[in-house]
Amino acid sequence: MERTIKYLNSKWYYRFAKIAFVVLFIIIFSRFNYIFINTLGFKSVDGNKTKILCNANSKEFSANDVTGLALSRNDFKNYSFDYKYFFEGDFNKYLTGDKIKDILEKCYDTDLTDYDIPTIQRNYEITGFKNNPKEYTDAYLNTELKKIEDAGSDDGYKYLDYSIKLFDIKPVFTYSTLITYFLIGNLIILLVFEGLRRLFYYIVLGKFIPKKEGAINKDDSVNT
Repeated sequence: MERTIKYLNSKWYYRFAKIAFVVLFIIIFSRFNYIFINTLGFKSVDGNKTKILCNANSKEFSANDVTGLALSRNDFKNYSFDYKYFFEGDFNKYLTGDKIKDILEKCYDTDLTDYDIPTIQRNYEITGFKNNPKEYTDAYLNTELKKIEDAGSDDGYKYLDYSIKLFDIKPVFTYSTLITYFLIGNLIILLVFEGLRRLFYYIVLGKFIPKKEGAINKDDSVNT
C-alpha cells in the first residue's frame, strides 16, 4: 500500500511532530522578529535624503556622499540630531569617533587621521571659525588642549562645552530597510521550515511531495 499523508495522520507520532513543528516555527519566527526589530528599529536612516551641513563654510551634502559613513538610528536622540549626544551618547562615544572624523574631513577637505575628536572640537570652541573668530590667548588655548591630551581621547570629552557646532545633521528616516529585511528574513525562515517538512516526508514516505490520499481501487468502487 502506498503511504500517503492520510496514512501519516492516523499515526500519533506524526500528529505530535506536527504540533512540535508548529510550536518551533512560532518560537523561531517570533524570536527572530523581536531581535530584528529591537536591533534595527522600525525606522532607519535614509542616507540619500539625510543632509549634513558644515557650519564653518555652509557646505552641504548627503550622508551617502561621505565615504564609509553609515549613520544609524542609535546616532540620534529620539530620532533627532543632538550635537552633544552625537559626541558623548552611551552608544556614540566609543563608536562614532570615525564617523565624526569622516564628516569633518568631508566638510573641510583635510586629513584628520592624527587628531582626536575632543581636541578638534575644543580648538574651535576657543578660536571660533575664521569668519567669526573669538578672542583668546595662545597660553589659554595650549593649556586647554593639554588637559585633553593628558586625559586621553576618551576622557577628553569632559572638557568640551559644545559652544560651537562644527556641523549639523538633518536626519531623514525610512521604513524601507525594515520592510526589506523583514521580508527577506521571514522568507528564509519559511523556506527552511518548508524544506524540513519536505525532508520529513521523503524520509517517512519516500517522496518530497506525497499524495494526500491513495488512489481509489477499482474493486472498492460502486458499480452502477
